[in-house]
Amino acid sequence: MKALLLGLMCFAASLATGYGQAVLGSISKQFTPAQRQATGIDKLTPAEQDALRAVVRANIQAEILQREQQIRAEAQQQAMAALQARRPPPAAKAVQPIAKPRRALTGGVVDDATITQVTGHGSLITLDDETVWQVSPVDRADAALWTEQTDILILDDSDDATYSRRMVSKDDNEIIHVRQVR
Repeated sequence: MKALLLGLMCFAASLATGYGQAVLGSISKQFTPAQRQATGIDKLTPAEQDALRAVVRANIQAEILQREQQIRAEAQQQAMAALQARRPPPAAKAVQPIAKPRRALTGGVVDDATITQVTGHGSLITLDDETVWQVSPVDRADAALWTEQTDILILDDSDDATYSRRMVSKDDNEIIHVRQVR
């Protein structure tokens, strides 16, 4: 089946290319004398005829490309349909969400604030009190998902000496390690 589709594609391309070459020959030869006079092609300068040939060539090439893409898409659809006809659909599996372990919220609350901006793919968080906090590299993917208007707590204890505070989202109790930079 693939060989047949590939053969059809090659045949269509060769026909289109042959058609393109015929049109790209001398444009004035494509018309009768009456048609040449009616269209005014005989009045075109050689440069204008070359420009017209270029436009026709570009249009034909665009049509060929579009048709080749259409043939490929149809062949792919037919191949997928053939594969699906051979295989039974997979049985639906119940997907259980993976529970993320939560750390205990210990230590004193230093601040209760709201995020106004998350920048640098989660590397910096600005709060409503205009303080700026740098996020630990291991927590930046999580922080990048936090949004403006997220209410947070800042705790004064952390197991990380460099990022000595923990920022906790009140929405889902997700915790990231941070340090104040401004």
